[in-house]
Amino acid sequence: MLINVKKIKIYNSIFLIYGREAMLRKIAISGTKGRKKDTFIFAFLVCLSFIFTVLATVFHASSEGTKLEQRTAMFGSWDAAYLDVGEENIQKFKRKR
Repeated sequence: MLINVKKIKIYNSIFLIYGREAMLRKIAISGTKGRKKDTFIFAFLVCLSFIFTVLATVFHASSEGTKLEQRTAMFGSWDAAYLDVGEENIQKFKRKR
């Protein structure tokens, strides 16, 4: 019976990698259990940062929508603006309408 040494090395290295990750996870979890106040403050700050990011995004989108409504109410709706156009081109645009 032949044993493939390369496969065994690969399996061992995969086991070591996942074994290390599991061990690191256990160490991190036990560290959070030992420092409950620090863990609570960290989780609280992460939640606050998420909440403020969502609020800022919603507030910005709302203010942009309000600005658009105010501009439309003040100036009316329009499709395009032409800047630095000569008199000849203005006549062409008017004729195409």
